[in-house]
Amino acid sequence: MKQLRDNKPVWHALLWIAIYVALVNVGGMLAPDPASTPLVTGILLAGLAVVLVLYLRRSGLADLSGLRPPRANTMRAVHYLAPLFGISLFQYAKGFAPGLDAGEVVSAVLLVAGVGFIEELLFRGLLFQAILKRGALNRAILITGITFGMGHIVNLARGYTMSDQLIQVGAAVVIGIALAYVVAITGSIIPGAVFHALFDLSGTITAANTTMDVYVLSAMVIVLVPYILFMRKRLVRTDDGAATVGDAGDTPDVLSA
Repeated sequence: MKQLRDNKPVWHALLWIAIYVALVNVGGMLAPDPASTPLVTGILLAGLAVVLVLYLRRSGLADLSGLRPPRANTMRAVHYLAPLFGISLFQYAKGFAPGLDAGEVVSAVLLVAGVGFIEELLFRGLLFQAILKRGALNRAILITGITFGMGHIVNLARGYTMSDQLIQVGAAVVIGIALAYVVAITGSIIPGAVFHALFDLSGTITAANTTMDVYVLSAMVIVLVPYILFMRKRLVRTDDGAATVGDAGDTPDVLSA
């Protein structure tokens, strides 16, 4: 693992992503019935999260992978995250799922917390930093966003039509790119992980409505595209090589492909 981590960091990140995907599927197989799948999968993901954190700390990659508070000089940019947290509320327009009980809510919270944290750590942490080692910030943002979005094609099995699925994948790509900008600016996966969990929770405990899902995802894209363009314009490289938000008039000199 050390050789892979040091010599082929992209493959190292992809290996952990494969382990995560496999574990999610194992959760479904181990659950005694479909209703308990979120709880079983959530417990497995909690274990994986602990393993990942310990592994990254022992290998000295924790801070680099975003396991740190947002950089102090980015706190003035907190309001830029408002659109992300706002769209996490969109899905509640569908209403809560019928028959929802406290046990299901607890299971859902455990599951989405694990998914949000691990996916941010793997996609916007390990994979993002592995690509960024080559100095291509724009490429790191695009590749992690596209990879994240394409992973949602598995939702075809949930009854989505091809057109609905294309909208969902496209929206996931936009969300992935927006979250990559958040990491580039703050140096932390924590804001993205919180948003990710809140957004997934809103989709888990609300009523199933494919048509409404399409409307929600379309609205998200409308909100996030201007947000991404704004972030692109304001992103600059600091003296220590990190990316952050510049003042008006700063030149966004880090976004060449």
